[in-house]
Parts: sequence; structure tokens; C-alpha cells
Amino acid sequence: MKKDKDAIHKATLPQHLNALYLRLKLAWAEWMDHRSRRLARRGQYIALVLFVTVSSCCCLLLLLGATRNLGTMDLAPVPISKVKAAVESPAAVVNDSLLETRVRRFRKYMDSLARSPSGRRIRDSIVSARPGLIDSIRMAESLIKNRKTNTYEKQ
Repeated sequence: MKKDKDAIHKATLPQHLNALYLRLKLAWAEWMDHRSRRLARRGQYIALVLFVTVSSCCCLLLLLGATRNLGTMDLAPVPISKVKAAVESPAAVVNDSLLETRVRRFRKYMDSLARSPSGRRIRDSIVSARPGLIDSIRMAESLIKNRKTNTYEKQ
């Protein structure tokens, strides 16, 4: 039971920070109250007028600075531009041929696995672990074929 009471009364870091903040606010308010009591009524009015004047000048400077930039600002809408397609470099063609050879080797390997009973078990376990693998290989082959026909047509 004693542990529960200690746990309830133990303050956390945010609670300590909040208490410190409140103490600082109280000290500031007391200091300001002490300073304002020492001023006469006339001094309080002068301080108030000075504060309002300084605040108004700051606001006016901000407004004038913002309105002065309105004439120079370009408010015309900017059209949406398309991104230019990257020009195919010889390195991209090499990467395509590398991809083509890898896909062809993998297809050949999977076909060779299907020829023997032990290979069929391995092939079936690969296909069951990666259900979309064969479809992905087929799609990669068709993309490579389409890219080749497109490059031949451009030439």
C-alpha cells in the first residue's frame, strides 16, 4: 500500500517543468506588480502610451512593407511543365542485355528443374514460396521484347 502512495505522489518531468513555469510566471507577475506600484499614475499612463505607440509602429511597418511588395510580386499562374524523358544511354542498353541474360538463365534453370522428379520438388517449393514468380518472369520477358522492338522501330 505504501508503494502505491509513493507512486501517486511522485512527479514526472513534465509536471516538474509545469511547476517551474508557473513559479516563473508568478515571480514575473510579482516583479512587474512591484515595479508598477513604484510608478505614479502619470508614469503608468506614459508607459501605456509608449507601449501602444511602439506596438502600433511595428504593425504599421509590417503592413507598409507587405503592401510595398505587392506591386513587384508576380501573381500570374505558372503553367504545369512536363518532365522530359531521359535519353537512353548506351549503359541502359547494356543493363537491358544483362537483365535479358539473367532472365533467360533463370527460365532455363526452372525448365531444367521440371525434367527430374527431385527437381520438380525443388521447382514446386520455389513456386509455392513465391507464387507470382513465374508470372513476373513472363512479364519481364515481354517487356524486354517490347523494348527491343521499340528500339528497332526508332532506328
